[in-house]
Amino acid sequence: MEKGLTLADSLKAMEEEKDLPVGYFRKAADLVASVAEALEHAHASGVIHRDIKPTNILVTSEGRPKVTDFGLAKVQDALSLSRTGEFMGTPFYMSPEQALSRRIGIDRRTDIYSLGVTLYETITLTRPFEGKTSHEILKKIIFHEPSDPCKVSPRLPRDLAIICLKAMEKKPSKRYQTMQEFADDLHRFLNGEVIFAKPAGLATRIAKRIRRYPKTSLTAAVIGIALIAMGINGLWFLSELATERKKTAAVNEFMASIFLSPDPDIDGRDVKVVDFLARAAADAEEKFRDQPAIRALLFLSIADTYFALGVWDSAERYFGETVKIQRELGGADHPDTLKPLCKQANALNKLGDFSKARELYSTVLSTWINDPGPEARDTLDAMDGKAFALWRTGAHDEAEVMFRQVFSTRRRILPAGHEHTLRSMNGLGCFLSEVCKEFGEAEALLQAAFDGRRDFLGAEHTNTIESKINLAKLYKNKGSFKNSEELYREALAVQSRILSATHTDLLTTKNNLAVLAKLNKNLDEALRLYQEVLEGLQASVGENHPDTLQTKSNFAVALWNKGRTDDAERIFGEILDSMEQNPDRQYVNKHFWFSNLAKLYIRLGKYADAETVSIRALEQRSRLFRAENVYVLRSVKQLSTIMLRMKKNSESEELLRDYYPILTRSFSGEDVDRIDFHECYGECLAALGRFAEAADQVLLCYEGAALAPKRAQEKYRDLLIMLYTRADQSEEAEKYKGIVNKKGSDS
Repeated sequence: MEKGLTLADSLKAMEEEKDLPVGYFRKAADLVASVAEALEHAHASGVIHRDIKPTNILVTSEGRPKVTDFGLAKVQDALSLSRTGEFMGTPFYMSPEQALSRRIGIDRRTDIYSLGVTLYETITLTRPFEGKTSHEILKKIIFHEPSDPCKVSPRLPRDLAIICLKAMEKKPSKRYQTMQEFADDLHRFLNGEVIFAKPAGLATRIAKRIRRYPKTSLTAAVIGIALIAMGINGLWFLSELATERKKTAAVNEFMASIFLSPDPDIDGRDVKVVDFLARAAADAEEKFRDQPAIRALLFLSIADTYFALGVWDSAERYFGETVKIQRELGGADHPDTLKPLCKQANALNKLGDFSKARELYSTVLSTWINDPGPEARDTLDAMDGKAFALWRTGAHDEAEVMFRQVFSTRRRILPAGHEHTLRSMNGLGCFLSEVCKEFGEAEALLQAAFDGRRDFLGAEHTNTIESKINLAKLYKNKGSFKNSEELYREALAVQSRILSATHTDLLTTKNNLAVLAKLNKNLDEALRLYQEVLEGLQASVGENHPDTLQTKSNFAVALWNKGRTDDAERIFGEILDSMEQNPDRQYVNKHFWFSNLAKLYIRLGKYADAETVSIRALEQRSRLFRAENVYVLRSVKQLSTIMLRMKKNSESEELLRDYYPILTRSFSGEDVDRIDFHECYGECLAALGRFAEAADQVLLCYEGAALAPKRAQEKYRDLLIMLYTRADQSEEAEKYKGIVNKKGSDS
């Protein structure tokens, strides 16, 4: 190989030679082993190259390789291919998961595949897959197996060919799992040791041939595998295998025709995966009307793809169609029925229909708890989903028990740092932060989940970004707005590169940044972000989705803070209309919308309207939360205040009196919500002419304000003087005149 050039330059020069020089294959193995070790260091730092190819490998004058262009290639957005059919990365060297334009599944093993292709070209001087268009190349990458390198280059050592093909396995799980494993096997080859990679066995080779030639290979494959199988399971296996192979072949052929028939190079237009899926669903219904088993497999594949793309409503629909077919074929408790039923519940969680999701999870778990058992992966996944649905439907005690049970089990039975354990850490941490306000335990869990995902999956993996966002939420809940905003912006920068502009994950991050902007009094920035989020949600999940309505509520609040009360009232009216038009829809956040609308009506002086929606907020919160919850306390105070404005003094006092024992039992004296409650109660008692009792309430405010942040005692001191005077308790009033408050400022 020439020195000081790229590997591509060296290979091009080598093609002009009649024979490869002695020792060429060993030099090639040594060079690729060095590249693998360099990439192992990059992967350990969370960097995935995504565009390994000979032109990105420089060969120094000493013959050592250097990898260039780190991070230039990005993951292609799964929702669309470009107009010209180009993908991020070079088509010849792309992994199957990149060729499929997947948003998920792009990890360090993608680089391993691309380096395997580079090794293949280096030892054979040909690429494994060629074609006239990128479409043709990608089709081969997805569905074809590479030719045996030994047949292309007969002098090639067999072990080096086996190592190369191991790195180029279609399924990431079958490749080397790390670059170090790849490099180690190359070093074993160089040292004359036994390599770990094994050649594909008979069954594997037959299966690969079926995937490439499903029609012509089916009969021979069934016979070949059946001859092996008969010694294990008898002749019954033959018919079962033939049936499954026929279904798989039919599905593969059908999906290939749907996804690979349009060529963007030829069509000259945008090509969207969602368009293919819609066509696939319609064609499957027609073509396989009399073959329900194949139709179910196709619907399941379509639903899985929709789910991966974040198109939750279509995913839920086709999971449901799969369940219907499988229930007729095998019964309600058959595994082929319960697995898509669980996936349907997952989609319902994403859609915000938590009550229905909870019901489906319960149906699945009624069987899975016994078989395959409480520690099986599917069972734990279903429990995880149900815990989330319990949380969102207000069953917080049950949710916490289930979150902790799943986390404890996974931590006990899985290796340290396993993604499923990290997922449980993440879920439990979010619950404790959002619901229980147990920030210490929540932060420890969320930080551990983030660290684990970053170290293993990389800094830009979607799961790592999810953990970063949850840490940002925690900091917001704690009041650390600067830290929260920094993490949100880091997450958004990555999401903007790898997700579509209307993907719900990206929109959620923008929404959270808008909330922070509003808290920081940057209303123009908040309004801009809310507008972008609202438009994106309307396009992606629809006008009536809970996330859309929540964003509308946030947008309306920001508008009235900006002084645009008419616009705010109009948007709240749209929210109420949406809820009334969809009475069966689960709107778990509607208590916020009612409470916010009540605040607006109070500002506008529309107290009767404010009372109506405030009552609805209190009713909703009383169903969702325990009486000790702060949101219930705030609704009681809000409704009582409205009643006072309407001169319903006795009704206001009755409501406050009924809640008073819960207040004193559950909230500390310096808690600002308790201070506000005492102030409201004092105002109510004063309105009833009970000045001495009112003074007792304001005295509690005065004492609490001495410890509460941002609560000045001066206001409560002046109220005490006035109330004691009205109650003919002049001596008590004199105590507070000219007093220096407990925070040290002269009054």
